[in-house]
Amino acid sequence: MPQIGDDLTEARDFMTWTMDAMDVLLSDARLNVELAQSTLRDIKIDAKTLHAKGISRATQSVLDCYETGCSQPKIDGRLMSLYKLVIQYSEGLDEIAPVVTEEALASEQDTLEARYETARETLIPLLKFAGDTAPALQRLAGLSPDLPNKVSEPQISFESLMPDVTNSALRTARTQGKSVSVSYAADGLSVANSQVEMVRGQLEDIVTRLVKTRIASPNRRAAEGLPRGGHIDISATNTPEGLDISVQCDGETVALFPEPAKPETQIADGGFIDMDMEIGA
Repeated sequence: MPQIGDDLTEARDFMTWTMDAMDVLLSDARLNVELAQSTLRDIKIDAKTLHAKGISRATQSVLDCYETGCSQPKIDGRLMSLYKLVIQYSEGLDEIAPVVTEEALASEQDTLEARYETARETLIPLLKFAGDTAPALQRLAGLSPDLPNKVSEPQISFESLMPDVTNSALRTARTQGKSVSVSYAADGLSVANSQVEMVRGQLEDIVTRLVKTRIASPNRRAAEGLPRGGHIDISATNTPEGLDISVQCDGETVALFPEPAKPETQIADGGFIDMDMEIGA
């Protein structure tokens, strides 16, 4: 049974993947010992993460059976016990959080976007009265604080910020049951120490929001004739006005430092350094 406090989205994602894995383990593929053990280890890792202790223990029991050379009937018996626990977990999850249709999710997403835009329109005229809290409010509103790049400061490569940003996108995609890849072009750009946390934080916030609001599930994208995975493209350059960063995803562009550029100028020239990593639903 799902434990109180579990992230139900992650629990549903775990359940979907585990049921697919059990289909493999209850087929002739279970006779492939290497494949079976690898699949069981993956189930155990996810089960421990979600505090599904019964599934974790039952999975280890099957692994122990493989490792000690048990007969195939005994292995099959333990696999069936594991399968029964997975079914119980699934039934418990359905009681707590029934499966939501993609149409309902899309409607909820549209509502959230509308509320965000309304709040943003209310907030922007008030920023001039915000004093020291203005930078934080600007970030919430998706605006860019005025942070000039200080050339005299120690510099950190823009590339070094990307693993954290990419991981935020991938982690969000996994919990949403979506697929995403991330690429960036930086032309050897460096960022001043005083800007590192702000730039990284804003980029993580942006890619997280884009995964949630702009990228649909693989099945929905496929039904619309789109690739199953969405793509986020980050470009960064130094301009006479300062640092210029833009993030593009499925028709939306978010610009940071300086003011948003015209659409046709928001992609930096130069080759791309690809960091394509995908999560399947």
